[in-house]
Amino acid sequence: MSPGVDDVSGAAQDAQRHGYTPASLRVLNEAVQEYRDRIAALTVERFEATDETGTVTAEVTGDAQLQSVYISPHAVRGLDAAGLGEACRQAILAARGRMTERIQEEMAASAGGELTPPPIDVETAAARLRRAAERLR
Repeated sequence: MSPGVDDVSGAAQDAQRHGYTPASLRVLNEAVQEYRDRIAALTVERFEATDETGTVTAEVTGDAQLQSVYISPHAVRGLDAAGLGEACRQAILAARGRMTERIQEEMAASAGGELTPPPIDVETAAARLRRAAERLR
């Protein structure tokens, strides 16, 4: 099981409950370090994609650094300068899109599978806002 936000949160709560003993702080530090290592691994992961014609391929890292662009001989023969530039742009954006999807998946997994907050009950929120406003009067 990969470390996530819940693991760090649980270790922090345990440390507090145990009065921040050296052992509990060590466990907390290990949880934080494992989580940091997990996130850092994403920055060196590589993501590859092609343009819509399949003739240009780009590769980026998890920190969005462009690593390579491969232009096939078919692209050079079949596309003019503007078309070749557009094919490169598409391939780079597609690779960065894959990178973004992967990071979102990892963040969702580390947050217990939820990237979006739970739905808000508008009536309850409005009632709380009214009570808060009344207290300020």
